[in-house]
Formats: sequence, C-alpha cells, structure tokens
Amino acid sequence: GPIGSNVERVVRHSPVPVLIVPHEFKSVRRVLVGYDGSIHGKDTLKMALAAASWFGGSLTVLHVSSDADGEKILAAARKLVAKRRADTDFVLDKGDPASALARIAHARKYDLLVLGAYGQGFLREFLLGSATDLVLRETRTPLLIHR
Repeated sequence: GPIGSNVERVVRHSPVPVLIVPHEFKSVRRVLVGYDGSIHGKDTLKMALAAASWFGGSLTVLHVSSDADGEKILAAARKLVAKRRADTDFVLDKGDPASALARIAHARKYDLLVLGAYGQGFLREFLLGSATDLVLRETRTPLLIHR
C-alpha cells in the first residue's frame, strides 16, 4: 500500500491535524469530508469547509449509515454548512464507512479526503481499528486527519 506503519503511528499519536500525501501533492479542487454528526465531526466539517475555501474548491459531505438516522444527520450538516457555504454537495451512502470513504474518494476523483480522528460511531473506530488500515493503505487520495 502507499502508506507505511510509521505514518500510521504518527496519525494515531499526533495532537495536531495531519496531512498525508501518498504521492505528489496536486492542486485541490474537490474536497470530500466524512461526517458522523458528532461534536468532533462538526469541527472536522468546519475544517473541511476552511480547506475547500482556502483551496477555492468544491466540498462534498459524505455520511455513511445503515439506519434511518442518516438523512437526519445530513440535514444537520446542511444547516451547519448553509451559514458558511452555498455550493456543497451532500451524499448518503450505506455499508462499511471506511470502505465507502475510500471507494467514493477514488471513484469520484477527489483531491483531498478530510476525516476526524475521534467521534462517535465509525470515525472513532476509523482511527482505532482495522478501518484505519483500510483507508490509509487503500486510498491514493491525500488525507487530512483532524485531531
């Protein structure tokens, strides 16, 4: 995979955001953020909004859910984003969150994937369990991990 165990260690232990670029860094035009609806998820969404604005790119908010709360969580994200940015897409996907993030980032050719290191549900599992290995090793998309 493109990411080694040293990078995984840095991501797990860093007290500050970490930008991981598997290959050469290129212009960021399309930003994808994984959103779980937690308090830390809201901070991660704000960071993604700032990144998209700074780079002058578009933003897509992705929530992965297997239950009926998915639409409610995306509605809360829409409300948060509406105050700051009008041109944002919102996507609800089902299945395994880590797989969905890696798959969508690759298939839709996003330039930057923004994720939170802590949160409720899948984002906590994301950086503490095997989901970390999946996204860090499988995606070729640069990752910005919000702490």
